[in-house]
Amino acid sequence: MKPFCSVHQKTLDSGCCMPFNIARYKMRLPDRRTAGPPDRRPTGPPARELVLVLAPDTVAAFTDSMRYIMTQATHTKEAIRAAMDHLIDRATKFDVDALETIYHKHFHTTLVLPDSTVNTFDKQEFIAHFRQQAEDNKKAGTEKELNTWADWHDFHILGDSAVCVLTRKHSGMTGEEMRLLCNIEWRFDDGRWQVLREQIFLRPLEG
Repeated sequence: MKPFCSVHQKTLDSGCCMPFNIARYKMRLPDRRTAGPPDRRPTGPPARELVLVLAPDTVAAFTDSMRYIMTQATHTKEAIRAAMDHLIDRATKFDVDALETIYHKHFHTTLVLPDSTVNTFDKQEFIAHFRQQAEDNKKAGTEKELNTWADWHDFHILGDSAVCVLTRKHSGMTGEEMRLLCNIEWRFDDGRWQVLREQIFLRPLEG
């Protein structure tokens, strides 16, 4: 795809903009086919790279404007709630392939058990935890899924970071149904929201 000259409103060619000091602006459009729940993803070819040619004094303003436009639909409480719903749906079904895309490459989680014991996991360690449960279920001949119950407390978005605070109930951490007080930090990266950090405090269901 040839770059488009916003100065002369035509496809850039060898004679276009040569007298001017022109800056090229390249932006990769996010691939919406890999973001969000499968039933809400658009179909069709992947997004292509958008290339514009801009005069230097317009680049900063254009970048700010495009960023504002593109984040209006993604940087909302509704978008974070949809990402959380997708995380809960995939994690409770032990879908480790989906978790590979949901968890950020720098993912880190901290589990604080009722006796104050602290366990930490990076991305691959945490996914391995879910994979082991899936394999155990398969060996047992069951299709056990975790509890999807959630009580939502707060959503906060600041730039490309977001935090969701909620309470969950499931047995996925210890094998025993427990109440989980969760602080989930998200990072908007590669065109989608990804879980960067989790702080989870486990408590008995009663008490």
